[in-house]
Amino acid sequence: MNDKGMKLAGFYISDEAHAAISAYAETTGQTITKVCKNALEELEPVFVEMVKALQDIKQGKDKQAVLEKYLENTIEIAKKDLDND
Repeated sequence: MNDKGMKLAGFYISDEAHAAISAYAETTGQTITKVCKNALEELEPVFVEMVKALQDIKQGKDKQAVLEKYLENTIEIAKKDLDND
């Protein structure tokens, strides 16, 4: 596998999170690393939207309007992901 352009993220998780991820990995025949990598990569667009929303709120924009826009955008992300399945 080519790791060019990729970053290594090492971190600790709770025992409960590890157990849940381990069970999912075993059930799907994947490694824990693969499950975590895929989950984080799939969430990347949501993180981008979250950053935009937090920046808008910090800039003093209407919190309710920002949160509604965030929810609209993340629902669209989910719809696109479901359409690709």
